[in-house]
Amino acid sequence: MAGLVAAGGSFSAQAEERDPCADAVLNARQYMNEEKLNKVVSAQWQIITSDKANDIEKLASLVVFVTYQRAAYDWRKVKSKFGGAEGWDSHMYQTCSEMVTNYNVVEMNTAPASSEPETSYEDIY
Repeated sequence: MAGLVAAGGSFSAQAEERDPCADAVLNARQYMNEEKLNKVVSAQWQIITSDKANDIEKLASLVVFVTYQRAAYDWRKVKSKFGGAEGWDSHMYQTCSEMVTNYNVVEMNTAPASSEPETSYEDIY
């Protein structure tokens, strides 16, 4: 999918540079009214397994995707708050961009091993 940019409250195709948040908004909008769970889950899985996005882009895309799904159930409220689809798209694009831009990469702990026992995911969950 070509990268997209917000322009005057709408999105327009622009092939020069990939924009993960514009892609996330378009993908979420495409599945917004999908009622078949297998298609929704498949679309989410495509985000998770994508080789085109890094971890924060995947997380932001999933947040956008799920938020669009939720918005579809209460569109009148979204429309009144954001002025319709263009306002909503612009808001979600901005939200996604802020997530991606403000994310601080968590570095792997390189400190020497402590004497405390390790905790695994199984122990936590």
